[in-house]
Amino acid sequence: MVYITKANFKHILYKFKYKYKYNNLDNILNENIKKIYNENEQKRFLILINLLKECKDFLQSNKIETDFKMTTNKNILNGTLPAFHEDYFCEFLSNDLDAIYLPENLEELNINKIEYEKWLAQNSKLLSKNFDLFVKKQIARFGEDLKFPNEIHEENSGVADTENIKVSKKNLKKEVIRIFDEICEKIPKNSKGIEIAQNSYIAYIYEKEDVYKYHIKENYECLKEIHNLKKKLTPVLEKLYHLEYNPNLSFSKEFLENIGFKPCRNCIF
Repeated sequence: MVYITKANFKHILYKFKYKYKYNNLDNILNENIKKIYNENEQKRFLILINLLKECKDFLQSNKIETDFKMTTNKNILNGTLPAFHEDYFCEFLSNDLDAIYLPENLEELNINKIEYEKWLAQNSKLLSKNFDLFVKKQIARFGEDLKFPNEIHEENSGVADTENIKVSKKNLKKEVIRIFDEICEKIPKNSKGIEIAQNSYIAYIYEKEDVYKYHIKENYECLKEIHNLKKKLTPVLEKLYHLEYNPNLSFSKEFLENIGFKPCRNCIF
């Protein structure tokens, strides 16, 4: 088995849509979770779990190892193909992710990407040290219409502290129960209560007047409150599933090579 970072696992998961078939793991999802998440939301959890478990049927039925390919992230400065790590103690597996996303309208403004990347590499330190000066320099060089790049920092380590997994799982479960109980308090105690909880996203997709069409107009504010709580609950559940099914994000080398990962050079030598 080899290892990948949390950030690269997120990139894999991001490419998966609801169209993918998944193993029937309904029994894995707690009945209380099914009560507040709709079918598509449940699918996302099941796809996540299938990936974490590296279920062979799931990979084969979706032709993932033949049709699915990771590529260089062209929106990141100096982006490269993702790597897997054979050494569990590799420094790059433990490092956090620090990257710079390029302006999203580069192509729209017909600005040469190579030229901008070269300029950005020379001026990138100004993003955090003197952003006002960076703004002035970019406008002077590329004009006022170009949006600004975005620095990101993500907890990236694929390494799990196995001694603390039980403690972490216990704390995460407490947090799940706390948020779930808060959601239950918001759910109307009527026949439409479950429908409202499962379809809380409606309040953010449609204007208030359009929500009236869903015969839940009297619960518009309730929809928003429940949806905000579910947005807090979802990442906690995902972390819990990570610890439950694949705490170290370890996968077979063959699977990762088939979907476009390259070996980490630091691990080779």
